[in-house]
Amino acid sequence: MATASRIILTGVPAYRQDTVVKENGKSVIAGCGPTAALMLLAWYDRRRGYKRLVSASQESSALPDDLIIELRQLMHTVNDLKNGQEWGLTVPAFFHSGLDKYISDRYGKTKIETCGSSDLGVSLDDVFEKSVSLIRKDKPHVLLLDWQGKQGIFPNHYVVVVGFRKDNGYKKLIVNPGWGYNFHVVDMEDDSVKPVRLYWVDSIEKDPDGPADGHTIGPKDSYTWVKKDGKDLLDPDPYSASSNNKVDWRAADLCEELITGTMIRRNSWFD
Repeated sequence: MATASRIILTGVPAYRQDTVVKENGKSVIAGCGPTAALMLLAWYDRRRGYKRLVSASQESSALPDDLIIELRQLMHTVNDLKNGQEWGLTVPAFFHSGLDKYISDRYGKTKIETCGSSDLGVSLDDVFEKSVSLIRKDKPHVLLLDWQGKQGIFPNHYVVVVGFRKDNGYKKLIVNPGWGYNFHVVDMEDDSVKPVRLYWVDSIEKDPDGPADGHTIGPKDSYTWVKKDGKDLLDPDPYSASSNNKVDWRAADLCEELITGTMIRRNSWFD
């Protein structure tokens, strides 16, 4: 089979990072770092069967306060007031160590790998290609970037990479942005997104403790599918990273169910 020029993985829940949770009796914004981590944990529960990453009591459509608060504490997330709005701030090193500890506490020694444009000899293009290789292996992962291109050397938003596009010379990542919808385009040819950094789960010591059944965790999956020759094909139309407008994509050429009968799917285009 030809190599896909675009892939989107479905099944990462679209939580909202600006949801208010209670921490020590105080109302705080969940924050993008803990929320991105939660989305990744939910995938490993749904796709791989690591059932203690998101317990049964934490699987409702609402953001689970106790899980988010544990992640906030492990990641030393603090709340920052900017332009009259409160946001969760998570230092990159603490995001890394916090995600590692959360999984390791439940499943033994865990290896969280990272790759960033600020690393010696690593370019923005290198980060893009690494992200593409992870998606080809059906591995969503976290991307830290300068979301609006205004932070200089300080990246400010954690998202979950669920796809890529590299037809016709494009270098674009498709991310679940933590704003309650599924797909947003990040242009990896735009230097203003730098510095960028990826985080992914490389290995987990213990085996999964439940079935990889693709059951719903968090907000209900809300994707647009079109029928062709009796098959469902994803019609994503992601939001543009540079505006509030959607980008018109045609429906996928192929949809493969990674878990039969669920939304855990690999959707491919062969441009």
